[in-house]
Amino acid sequence: MLRCIIVDDCPVASTNLRYLCNKNPSLTLVESFLNPDVALAFLTDHLDQVDLLFLDIEMPEMNGLQFLDRMLTTPMVIFTTTNPMHAYDAFEYKAIDFLKKPISKARFEQAVEKAILLNPKNELGENRTNMVIASIRKLNEEKRSMISILAHDLRNPLFSLQMKAANLKLHQSLNKMATDIEIAVHRIQQLTNLILKLEEDESMDLHKIMVPFALAPLINNVLKHLQLIANSKKVRINFKELANNASILAEPTLLEHIFENILSNAIKFSPEYGIIDVIISDNLDHTLMVRIKDSGPGIASQKMAGLFEKKKLNIHSLEQGIGIGLSLSKKFADLMHIEMGVENSTMQGTTVYLKIPKCNS
Repeated sequence: MLRCIIVDDCPVASTNLRYLCNKNPSLTLVESFLNPDVALAFLTDHLDQVDLLFLDIEMPEMNGLQFLDRMLTTPMVIFTTTNPMHAYDAFEYKAIDFLKKPISKARFEQAVEKAILLNPKNELGENRTNMVIASIRKLNEEKRSMISILAHDLRNPLFSLQMKAANLKLHQSLNKMATDIEIAVHRIQQLTNLILKLEEDESMDLHKIMVPFALAPLINNVLKHLQLIANSKKVRINFKELANNASILAEPTLLEHIFENILSNAIKFSPEYGIIDVIISDNLDHTLMVRIKDSGPGIASQKMAGLFEKKKLNIHSLEQGIGIGLSLSKKFADLMHIEMGVENSTMQGTTVYLKIPKCNS
């Protein structure tokens, strides 16, 4: 018997979940909460009495992802939401399942069966262990499938944006805006297509599509894309280039979006009239070092260890950012043999660095 609680701010959705829980003989409904703060207080004192959490993602004061970020340990989690675009977040947070509202009885029971199978408190015999391994493999396949589905689904709205940009260009006064939209859409399409290619061909060697190119123009291009956001906060970005324009070896699209992610975070967490320093230096070990130092509040020491794990991003939250996400940036950097890390984080700001291999001349 699994002891469960419900956290959902919508009374109708909460009532439906309570009904499904009460009708399922494998569940005991402990509590149901409309207010996530009250639910957090309850879990603080009664975590050992809860095996399973049905958690809504879209709540106005504190969403489901922020709810989990505030917990040190969690029971098994099944996310519920009206928006399927949150499915990837669910997998990143290691949820055991993801239910799209309105939730059907059959789909609910399927999720409960998975929770029973994965319950860590079960005494697992060899057969059950094999079943768990099979279930984990299936979850991984579902994750990969969801990434492909989401990436494919991006193509239709991107095409629509292209058409709207083309219409805007017919009006001379809006031509610059239309061009900017076209450039932004093209960049997202490049990234989407590359991620799809990597997901569809897991065995593909990323190094086969890495090319030599100059680093400074790429960073200048990113700064150009982010200038409007920086101006809105009156943030000044100082870019110190190398005297010699050394070439690096990387995949340009991925590296551009990695820099965009780091720099958009730096802008976001720098105060008004803040300063961001971007400095390239030439190392003796045949690499270029890029340091990006913001003037934000820094990162608490207890959060540093999990900085590149999505679940730990309370300080540098990327949910409203424009990059590809810090955890995904780190993954792609590793694939390109680029060392990415945090050099220091103090009350005067955070320095993120990338150590990039130079191209053999």
